[in-house]
Amino acid sequence: MAGKATVGAAVLGALAGAVAGGVAVGTVSGGAPGAELEAARAEVAALRGRVETLEAARPSSSAPASAAAERIESQERRIRALEEAAAAPPPRDDRETEPSGEAARRKEIEERLQELARRTDEAARRLAEAKRGEAAGERAPGKDDPRQVFLDRSKSEDERVAALTRVRDARGIDRAIVDAAVELFRASGRPESRERILRDLHGTRDAEVRRLFLEALRSDADEGVRVRAAGDIDTFAEEAEVRTALDAARLGDASEKVRKAALETLRKD
Repeated sequence: MAGKATVGAAVLGALAGAVAGGVAVGTVSGGAPGAELEAARAEVAALRGRVETLEAARPSSSAPASAAAERIESQERRIRALEEAAAAPPPRDDRETEPSGEAARRKEIEERLQELARRTDEAARRLAEAKRGEAAGERAPGKDDPRQVFLDRSKSEDERVAALTRVRDARGIDRAIVDAAVELFRASGRPESRERILRDLHGTRDAEVRRLFLEALRSDADEGVRVRAAGDIDTFAEEAEVRTALDAARLGDASEKVRKAALETLRKD
């Protein structure tokens, strides 16, 4: 009798464990193979009914209870196996989770092309802005226009002399520029400025320019200015008054450089 009770207790314990295992599978995994798990649970329930019947009848032989216990234990192992299968992560599919080497290279190339396109757009934008700025500067003469700078008497002497050179290079010397240059020459106390004004007016066939060169050749206090006048007055060397002034400088100027420059100009004719 005690043996039957022991077998019954063992069977009931195994049954409880199997049922608990089945509940755990259903709770934890949520994705266990449903058909197999439900079949195992149904069989455990049937066996429990048989065990309860055996316990109530308490037959003299314990063989049927032992057979039921073995069957419950087998089903318990099966339920555990199903639980472990349900808890295990699904097999990894490299094709879905990892890009192939070719796909990775294609992605890198696309990213580089996008970056290149961005930089190209930025460079084009900056170039367009620069061109707009240049066009605006050309349309609006102002502080950077050499003619306006030279004619602006509020500018410094250095600024105006430098601007005159730019006007000459642009072939922009006209009546207004000549008048302003003659005025600046006579007002300047700096020999280097006077010499540069004569240099920039060289080749300009204008009566005021001719008079300015004669004045500089005859009476400027600076040797370098007189040398410049003696050489660049060649534009008017065919005129009698100019040749007379050159001959006087060749013979009577205190500077050997001036005398030599005057002689060279006379010989050009």
